[in-house]
Amino acid sequence: TWLPDDTTTTPRPGGSSMMLLPSPRALLETTASSATVALTNVRGPPHALSIHGREVRDIVPFLPPPPGIPIGCALATVGGRATISVNADAALVDADAFLAAILAHAYDLDRLAKAKAAPPGPPANSP
Repeated sequence: TWLPDDTTTTPRPGGSSMMLLPSPRALLETTASSATVALTNVRGPPHALSIHGREVRDIVPFLPPPPGIPIGCALATVGGRATISVNADAALVDADAFLAAILAHAYDLDRLAKAKAAPPGPPANSP
């Protein structure tokens, strides 16, 4: 339930009636109260980038954790390369351990995807 001071009024079509909508602050507080990680994906172009003829080798994303959320995790991709960053409340989360777990899972997924895409070998009982 939203308190009256957490609402805004908006004129309805015709101008006579008003409807109550949640304020942006109340909406953020309500949705963030159940979140443990804020995530973002900054998708760049599939080709490499350059600035004044110099190749951009890495794009480093940054997502500070919003108030009340202990972890901010960002992914950026450019030219077939991906960069992940983790920012966390050090009192609650070990950001390095969290990032290590993300990378371990990413390597496992990559290995499984490559194994599934590999052409089948000869049958096990073949001469």
